[in-house]
Amino acid sequence: MPHQVVKLTVHGSVGDLAKITAVVLDKELNILAIGGGEGVTPSGEVGVISMIVEPDGAAKTTELVDALQELDLGTGRPQAHVEVLRVIHIALANERGELNRAVTAVGDVNIRGIVSLGDLLGESHVALAFSPPPAPDVNTAHQRLETARIKIVEYEEEHEQAQ
Repeated sequence: MPHQVVKLTVHGSVGDLAKITAVVLDKELNILAIGGGEGVTPSGEVGVISMIVEPDGAAKTTELVDALQELDLGTGRPQAHVEVLRVIHIALANERGELNRAVTAVGDVNIRGIVSLGDLLGESHVALAFSPPPAPDVNTAHQRLETARIKIVEYEEEHEQAQ
């Protein structure tokens, strides 16, 4: 199964990352890649965490999402939102403007998350996350990236590189 991004949005976030990663540990999953940040809005601070976990089969992902949705972040504060997003894994040349070229190619398709997968053999690997089915976003984005000659790392190739 191609990787998926599990994305959480939380209101306020002091200590939340430790609680969230404890759930991942409890479910005996490994965090392959993670990204996040916090923004300040008129209604307070909002944190977003996007992570790729493995193994990421449907049953394990559902189990993780259920546990994260039930997680009390303190004083009865739950997550604002937990979702699973479909991923396109791209490999970009380590050159200025390559990420911009890729996201420009995607155009009006909403990129719901982005996670750096690190550098491998002179390429920057990035996971672009899109809405799950039935939204056609990932298929449209895939076609546009191919048309722009952005290297897409298919799951089989990704799995071979990891070995």
